[in-house]
Amino acid sequence: MMGAGREAIANARSLNITDSAKLSEIGNIAADIVYELGTLGLKTEQNITRATRLAGAGVSKENIINVIRNNLDSSPFIQKKILNFEEFKYLDSSQKWCLQNAIDNGYIDISKWMGKISGNFENLTVEEWNAVNKYLINGKDLYRIPEGNIKTPDFLIDGVKIEFKGINAQTFDNIRTQALKYANESFPPTPSGKNADRLVLDCAYNNLDINLEQAEALLNEIKQLYPNKVVEIWTKFGDFFK
Repeated sequence: MMGAGREAIANARSLNITDSAKLSEIGNIAADIVYELGTLGLKTEQNITRATRLAGAGVSKENIINVIRNNLDSSPFIQKKILNFEEFKYLDSSQKWCLQNAIDNGYIDISKWMGKISGNFENLTVEEWNAVNKYLINGKDLYRIPEGNIKTPDFLIDGVKIEFKGINAQTFDNIRTQALKYANESFPPTPSGKNADRLVLDCAYNNLDINLEQAEALLNEIKQLYPNKVVEIWTKFGDFFK
């Protein structure tokens, strides 16, 4: 049996499925899906991983192909099954509780995750959960830096200290005002600032009207103030950074 089949069986066993016939069926479904993904031109590492998880959670072959082909989110019911797989056993009860709430609210889809999450997930905003989901889908290992008496950035990703800010403003002038404020809070060293390496400004989640030229101008303005730092702007047209 192919690797995907063995992995799907291991996932199913995490859910206390012990019937040998059922386990064999789950393994065969996973192996068949990997082959079919190849015929559809969808055989990526992420899709194989997701298909393996979904098969282990008991999703039918037809439904797995459908959600992958149409990039649909997995249901909260299925995601909570996946949360009990061996790969998530390192999480403690508090971390799992936070993830379950985020799943119930539709903020994340752990079936798509390729990265690993750690740290304290309490009190994340909707925009921050959206960022967490995006990073983990893209294979980044993310650590949520705990809050304390000293100001700190939000996340540590690949050794880079990242401050994330969701922006909600009606005009570009207001977007610019918020962005400059966040830069001045994020980049200076502690104790006055957070000593972040990178500032991510999310204008996409709230579908803000900021075009490529405006994003470029804003990036340049902040880079003039902090030339040794990295600024990233997420827009509905794409992500830009300097």
